[in-house]
Amino acid sequence: ITVPSIPVIHLTPDPTALPDKVEFGKYNENPIEWSVLDIVNGKALLFAGALFQEQFDTRERRSEWANSTLRAHLNSNAAGGFLQGSNFTAEETAAIDAAASATGDLVFLLSIDEVYKYLPDANMRYNDDKEWLTRTSNGAEDVVAIRPDGEYGGGFEAYTRRQPAWIRPAIWVDLRLLRDNIDPKRQ
Repeated sequence: ITVPSIPVIHLTPDPTALPDKVEFGKYNENPIEWSVLDIVNGKALLFAGALFQEQFDTRERRSEWANSTLRAHLNSNAAGGFLQGSNFTAEETAAIDAAASATGDLVFLLSIDEVYKYLPDANMRYNDDKEWLTRTSNGAEDVVAIRPDGEYGGGFEAYTRRQPAWIRPAIWVDLRLLRDNIDPKRQ
């Protein structure tokens, strides 16, 4: 019986320290580097840096994650979708666990509550002076975005759902289903 090797990934007990990094999948032909935010029952919560700019929703709908065009794009494996075959191998896609996600999605944005749970320090929320979206609604037309400094005004602001902002996707990955497709990086 061959047991797949599970990558050596650990969480640091220091809440102000930056999390471990791993490479998983690619975007625009470049490996995606993810921060490991949590590990529960052999599944790792991975959170990417700002990969691209996108509107939360391009249709005349409310600013809810469930109906957003961004959600559809992130979970699409069709040509142009985030999960397309040129970005993730079949084994990588199979290891992404939608059931572990609070939204039931393979790929999602963190909610504002998850941001502050997993990234309690402003330095952890900072991302190269880029405002980035959460999936949390702030009224009918706005969603919550994390400010570039991660601190001012509580670190977040209302962001019109039709205004492009940086996207930092999150995924839960079942480490037991992977062999060598996740490359641990150390800070």
